[in-house]
Order: sequence, then C-alpha cells, then structure tokens
Amino acid sequence: LPENHKDRKKLLDIFISLMEALSKFQDQTTGLWYQVLDKGNLVDNWLETSCTSLFVYAYAKGIARGILDRGYMKQALAGFKGMCSKTRMNEQ
Repeated sequence: LPENHKDRKKLLDIFISLMEALSKFQDQTTGLWYQVLDKGNLVDNWLETSCTSLFVYAYAKGIARGILDRGYMKQALAGFKGMCSKTRMNEQ
C-alpha cells in the first residue's frame, strides 16, 4: 500500500484491529485456528490449516513491515508450528 494512499491509515488500523481480534481465537493447544473462528466449541467445526497459513503470513508480513508489534510473533510461530504438525513428507 503506497505511503501516500489516501486511506492508508484507515486500512492499516483495520488490519491491526483484525490481527488483534484473530489472536483471541487461536487454539492454545495446536496454534491453529478453527474453520469458524468463534465456534471452536462445536463438534462439527475443525482446526484448519489454510486459514492458519494466511493468518501466519499476515502476522509475519505485518511484523516485518513494522505495522504490527513484534509481540504478535507468538501467534505467528504458534501457527507455523501447528501447520508443521499437520504436514507429512513422503506419505505412503
């Protein structure tokens, strides 16, 4: 997003608010996020790797660009570890 974009501050504020909210829904055991974020208690809701990968990327990019506080690295690393735990190499 260009530095001179007329809505830059507004969009960055939305991004920061979103990432703050997402941190509250991360599963503390696995580091993943549920398919339906706020319904982790439902039996037919499952921990999801594709949304987790997008969230991890957003946290990492936000931190790298100085948009997010480095404290969010905790969520990024937990999510990454959670994704790695679901990845299999040479499965037969």
